[in-house]
Amino acid sequence: MIGILSVDKNWRVSVNGAYVYKIKSSLKNFKEYTTNRVVVMDKEMIESLPKKQALKNRINICFTEEKSFSKEGFVVANSKDQLFELLGFYSSENVFLIGSGEFCKELLPYCEKFIISKFDGDVKCNNQFIDLDKEKNWKLISTSNPFFEDEIMFYTCEYKNICPKKYNYGYEREELI
Repeated sequence: MIGILSVDKNWRVSVNGAYVYKIKSSLKNFKEYTTNRVVVMDKEMIESLPKKQALKNRINICFTEEKSFSKEGFVVANSKDQLFELLGFYSSENVFLIGSGEFCKELLPYCEKFIISKFDGDVKCNNQFIDLDKEKNWKLISTSNPFFEDEIMFYTCEYKNICPKKYNYGYEREELI
């Protein structure tokens, strides 16, 4: 599984579920990474999607413990075991973890990589992510040149988990993607 997230320079993500940075080139990168792949998110992320609809040209999986939750265009998993069983059908490089900082933190140990768009800003957020630069299992493997848009600078960093937890239930069926 690969995580993908935008943060400010202090690793903050969102304010009350609203993502602070919605820069066109960053959103374009997100679309390029995730199109024709699996995206895993929490209910909070669905609330921040345009029209609160499933992302087009992707398999959308929502993780929620709310047993009665149902939404058109989403496969719902109500437990980690159920989620991991679903994800076992896909190659890990085709599964992208998106969502709130808290949700991403919960599944962080299972990510092999994490793609972070770092914005050179300092905004008041109530959702903090983990500073991967300070985590012993995470190594920075690449950083893009800076991008400038709407007077905001950001760059894309790729981190590798040197010891990811496994969740594969024995399935790997590429033809399902």
